[in-house]
Amino acid sequence: GPTDYRDNVRMNVIGRQAFDYTGANAKFEFPLDALKTKVTAIAPYDKREIESVSDGDFLSLDIVRANGTGTDETYTGELRFDTEFSDTFSTLIGLYASREESDAISGQTLVPAARTVTSFADRNGDTYSIFATGLWRFAEQWELSAGLRLDEEKREQDSHLTSTALPPGVVLTDPHREIDSSEVEPRVSLTRFLSKDAMIYGSVAKGYRGGGFNAASVPPQFSTYDGDTVWTYELGGKAASADGRWLVS
Repeated sequence: GPTDYRDNVRMNVIGRQAFDYTGANAKFEFPLDALKTKVTAIAPYDKREIESVSDGDFLSLDIVRANGTGTDETYTGELRFDTEFSDTFSTLIGLYASREESDAISGQTLVPAARTVTSFADRNGDTYSIFATGLWRFAEQWELSAGLRLDEEKREQDSHLTSTALPPGVVLTDPHREIDSSEVEPRVSLTRFLSKDAMIYGSVAKGYRGGGFNAASVPPQFSTYDGDTVWTYELGGKAASADGRWLVS
């Protein structure tokens, strides 16, 4: 149930996962004074490697054991233009792109029969986005911001499996899988400045998460899943002391 968190499943294999993370991030900022614009370029790289072992059947009997390895790499680039048109109006316009590459190997061993099924999956994904936000200080104590973001995603997967129960050299190949999706995400926020050290705000925004692929060992008809969206509504505030020694948000 949703409030019963007891772990009363009896297993014969202790589940373990080990992760190694590697990452780098470069950021460049330079002004275009003639256009009253600050340009920001960001270029991150992230890599994750995983190894895991687990009980494949969640029973106290030693029937199925599972293991897996995988590598995920992400290359990201973002370019932002922050322009101040006047003391009361400014814009932030940006471009975003990312490339994701991953490979995964998962094994399921039927212990009594000494049979192992090994699944392999190679995946990649490309995401492109453009976003823009305008900020308008329409009164001394009020600011309105409105923005829009457009996301385009394309993801692909190639997978196959081998088994010690199959004749030597036989490989079962799944069909090539693709997911294409796009979404428009608006955001509106209104801010009230109570003083130079305190403010309150309210915002409405739409968020989006693209679809993806399940483990290579699942049946082909369940190999992909759709993305989802969410609307968020937020009320909040921030306040700081004049000397900057404390902050509440």
